[in-house]
Amino acid sequence: SQPLLDRMEIIEINSYTQEEKVEIAARHLLPKQLEENGLEPKEIAITKPTLAKIIKNYTRESGVRDLEKKIGKIYYPAAGLSTDTIPYYTSAYDMDMRKVIDVYAAATEHVDQGLSLTLFLRSDIPQGLYEWKTQSKQTTRDLSILRHYAFNKGLKSIYYIRTFTDDGDEVGANQCESCTI
Repeated sequence: SQPLLDRMEIIEINSYTQEEKVEIAARHLLPKQLEENGLEPKEIAITKPTLAKIIKNYTRESGVRDLEKKIGKIYYPAAGLSTDTIPYYTSAYDMDMRKVIDVYAAATEHVDQGLSLTLFLRSDIPQGLYEWKTQSKQTTRDLSILRHYAFNKGLKSIYYIRTFTDDGDEVGANQCESCTI
């Protein structure tokens, strides 16, 4: 109320704007994380629109410490990738999700809380990926089979499902920062 305002002191607390955070990240945080994770600038990049999306959706602070941690989480697994090791990696979208479920089921036995399982599906799957498939289109029946498989392995929930579509778009609620790069 007005009578109270004359007895109060108003203190303005400044914080960085989103545009300032994007510039700080591009100029300072990204190079620092590249160095800390043993990467060269040509090996991985995050665009300014992606930085803006990370800042808007995944950070809440007025400063940039949390943003630096988020960027570090993105870069961390990338250090093992190189032209020599890339043949040993398979995109999650091209992998038999039963293998992923098996790994989660084995890990769940050693964890007292649940793990968050993400299934990566593509609308057009590689030939021979699943023995029950006679066509290359993934359907809700396939998802149901994978859910049933996970349940029989002792997994109580599937936290997230991402779908890679024929036109190259990825569909998923609140796309994660790693997946937008």
